[in-house]
Amino acid sequence: MSRDLPFKKSVLAAFMAVLCAAGVLCYLSRADAPRSPTIWTRRGVIKPWAALRKSVFYEAPLTTITHLAMVPGQAGQGACVAILDQRSVSNVDIMTRELRSRVNFDVVSPNPILVNSARNKKPQILCRGYGYTDVALLDGDGNTVWRLPQSSHDLATAADLDQDGKTEYYIATSDGIQRLDATGRLVWQQGLGVLYTWVNAFEHEGGHTPTTLLALTALNQVHTYDGRGKLLNARQLPKDVVALRVVHEMSEGQRPHLVFLKAAGSSQCIEVTNSDGVTEFEYAVPSACKALFGLEVTTVQFIEGGPTYYAVLTPFSSSTGCALLSLLTVDGKLKYQEILGRGTGLLAVSASAHDGSSGVLFVGDSKPRRVMMYSAVEPRTTETPETNGR
Repeated sequence: MSRDLPFKKSVLAAFMAVLCAAGVLCYLSRADAPRSPTIWTRRGVIKPWAALRKSVFYEAPLTTITHLAMVPGQAGQGACVAILDQRSVSNVDIMTRELRSRVNFDVVSPNPILVNSARNKKPQILCRGYGYTDVALLDGDGNTVWRLPQSSHDLATAADLDQDGKTEYYIATSDGIQRLDATGRLVWQQGLGVLYTWVNAFEHEGGHTPTTLLALTALNQVHTYDGRGKLLNARQLPKDVVALRVVHEMSEGQRPHLVFLKAAGSSQCIEVTNSDGVTEFEYAVPSACKALFGLEVTTVQFIEGGPTYYAVLTPFSSSTGCALLSLLTVDGKLKYQEILGRGTGLLAVSASAHDGSSGVLFVGDSKPRRVMMYSAVEPRTTETPETNGR
């Protein structure tokens, strides 16, 4: 009897191993389970696209990349891509990919953005706050112009909504929306007692000039304000909407689109609607994504006058340290998908602002600390989607 005991133990161990393997296969076969190689921790291309070229635009010892922006050319020099991290902004020539200048901040901010103003020769930096960090404005040399003390201020944004040539600053707080002037002085406050979770400059349907402000309230309403604080309209949203973004077509005169992040239980999806409230498509986001505040969306045309694509960047939970980049057609079909390391920052540059023939997409990748560039393989023969886009 005792001689059979080791044999029985080995048989039992083998049986348990088979049972565990069967359980894993069963889990992976579920419709909502990640497919190989998408365990959401492995970096690399999930769905390739032969018409897309990927290259390293710039790599340097930066801290976590937070934002990418376009800086127009001045004084005979070409345009730059501004790469913002938590401590500095690096201006890199868009054509030569060489570092033109770097400005260090006198504060550390988790999410600074660049603010271009016709009144300032150098773009300013807006430290947007969130999570009990300061909302602050820095000048072009990284020095503090004004700062609001740590509070419950949510994300701030900047725009010249009243078209007077001066940039205004809008902050979402637990007391409502605040507008500040260039000195940080409070001009008006609206929506008392309503928590605003997102504020974004909303562009007018006739062009690319911001004229109204869009806010998502805790009551799941979208409020639209003008630069004087007047409520223009309020739109009720479904209860499962948890985040809002605004995207714009690359071509002039196209109306902006709203992008909602909807979460119901463990499932998430992105819904794109036009400005009339008509849903154009929904795209399922993996449940491993934590895209509430990190969701980034833009539109890109890789060929001038060609199809428009939605570029969607959704971060995963902090434990994975990764993000998912997806390129979608205007009717929601997936063309390309890749897992990046802590991807942050999306910047689409039109053909006219790049080289005259091809548009590009820049994506920040903080592990390693670099900016990737995506462009068409053959600018004049690139594969087009089944739909003609807009």
